[in-house]
Amino acid sequence: MPVGGGVIYTDAKVIVTQPTKGTFLAFSALCTHQGFAINKIADGVMTCPLHGSQFSVADGAAVKGPATSALGKVDLKVDGDSLIVTL
Repeated sequence: MPVGGGVIYTDAKVIVTQPTKGTFLAFSALCTHQGFAINKIADGVMTCPLHGSQFSVADGAAVKGPATSALGKVDLKVDGDSLIVTL
């Protein structure tokens, strides 16, 4: 997973990001504007294709509207080389 990027797990509706080397976070993959699935991660932001809302990979905060609320955080545990998400 690239630093400043992430991976979208479509079936689980979860995004795991690595904002800085060795730091991993997990967020809901559903846009807080209308619940549409986020489908792109690039240049430090996660983007919803429906209306273009963008969220920071560092903390899930809305950085471009129409969404104004942050993505929901999901529990994530690092276990050796594995990342374990609790839904």
